[in-house]
Amino acid sequence: MTGIFGEEEIKNVFNLMDLQAAGKISKEKCKEALVSLASSEFQISKLDEHLKSVPAKVDYAQFKELW
Repeated sequence: MTGIFGEEEIKNVFNLMDLQAAGKISKEKCKEALVSLASSEFQISKLDEHLKSVPAKVDYAQFKELW
């Protein structure tokens, strides 16, 4: 997936979902964050496909890789 956001924006969205600064977010929060970054319905429709193999908790490196 590609979008109009750079590294800093992607990191900020992850950090907004990681309010406890645990370094990981839930799979559900990951999906919510990715939807917020998506710039088209096509990208949103592909999220479920991308999230099938995602563990219950996602760190920033995994989140960025999904994006």
